[in-house]
Amino acid sequence: MNKALVCLPTLNEQQSIALMIDQIKALGLDLVICDAGSTDGTVEIAKGKDIVVLQREKPGKGSGVQKALQYANQEGYDSVLFIDCDETYPVLDIPKLLSFMGEYKMVVGARSQKQVAFINGLGNRGFNFLINTLFGGKLIDINSGMRALDVKTYLPLITANNFDVETQISCLTLKHRIKYLEIPIEYAERKGKSKVSYSDGFDILWRIARERFK
Repeated sequence: MNKALVCLPTLNEQQSIALMIDQIKALGLDLVICDAGSTDGTVEIAKGKDIVVLQREKPGKGSGVQKALQYANQEGYDSVLFIDCDETYPVLDIPKLLSFMGEYKMVVGARSQKQVAFINGLGNRGFNFLINTLFGGKLIDINSGMRALDVKTYLPLITANNFDVETQISCLTLKHRIKYLEIPIEYAERKGKSKVSYSDGFDILWRIARERFK
């Protein structure tokens, strides 16, 4: 049986953290927070709900993914499901994604790009096309913030520290022919301000080039 952990990567998520924790706990799932030095009470809210809070070695999202995988490996978990803490991704679909772990090494909640804000959606479609062309894949949503990963498979592979981590994961999955599944999900309007900047787009492009040609 696949032993799974849910991880919420956080940075100043006071608006949504309590609800996200309550929804995930209601599913009976183990949960950990991987924080990037929040200053708005996010950590205090999580600790008040008896949730383990990890602090990233570096501030970026990729550092949080690496930290959570290390923790999961130490604690004997087989997989980690990462879900953004802004209420955009459907918590109720977590068990569905996890039910395929074991058969697959990565299971992704794939958004329809029509549900993503126009500028972000345009960028995502471009990155999807580029990665699929360069790596011979058929991925629908390379930058989804809701995905389950097999700990043993991805722990030694991921090195990205920033918002290019999902891009690296997608590239590595195709490059190493890791078995994956994408499941369509609904995507809602986010709560709070987006942490993604235009410079992250350049990081993503650089990551794609590095993974393809190194």
